[in-house]
Amino acid sequence: TAPNGAISDKRKLIDDVKNDDEAEAGQTISYDDAKAHAYGKTAIVNYLLIVKGKDKDGKEYTNRYRNTVVWVKQQGRWRMAAIHVSRIRT
Repeated sequence: TAPNGAISDKRKLIDDVKNDDEAEAGQTISYDDAKAHAYGKTAIVNYLLIVKGKDKDGKEYTNRYRNTVVWVKQQGRWRMAAIHVSRIRT
């Protein structure tokens, strides 16, 4: 689930990442406040994603997103089962 409420699937997520027109040269991405909780073959990871850069007018921005990712272990590999992203407005 994206910050705008849109629901996606694996193929759309990969295509969106490959075709991201919003990514700017010099943009930085960092992570903070990460917590992982394991439940057998399932794990829930929560973290804060911080994206900093400059928009097309040269104005600096910082966008913050709270993320929840569900991982499931299948055939010895961890696979992402779901991700929810909420933008934090300040």
